[in-house]
Amino acid sequence: PPPAIPPARRAPPPPPRPRRPRPPPPHPRSGMRGCADWSRGIIGLGAVHETLRAGDIAVVMGDLNSTNHHPSFRRLLRSGFRDAAMARGRGRVLTFPSWLAWPRLELDHVLFTDGHGVVVDEISSFPVPGSDHLALTATLHMS
Repeated sequence: PPPAIPPARRAPPPPPRPRRPRPPPPHPRSGMRGCADWSRGIIGLGAVHETLRAGDIAVVMGDLNSTNHHPSFRRLLRSGFRDAAMARGRGRVLTFPSWLAWPRLELDHVLFTDGHGVVVDEISSFPVPGSDHLALTATLHMS
């Protein structure tokens, strides 16, 4: 049986202020995209950071098919996002492939905008039946 998902922990609510969800930019999934398209897509996520108003926070999470060795991913981080696994400081959280313990890569990420007191409490991966990636979960809070 799959492992139990840990119960959610609630952090104290932030002070009330208007919140406006923003959808991610359109990025259709295509299994036949080339490397240049993939790279532009990763770098293009940085535009989310540029649209934020003062005090806003953005969280981007999912299968980015990139490690911190990819120049495009490093450029995305330089745009103002932080990687939750790197911020936690306890090593990489490996997610692909799910069927091998080694070698496994960190292709899935939880990214958040920097400079607003976001702290990473926990980040971990776990198997999900039928997926070639491990699921990735993170607990973030405001300091």
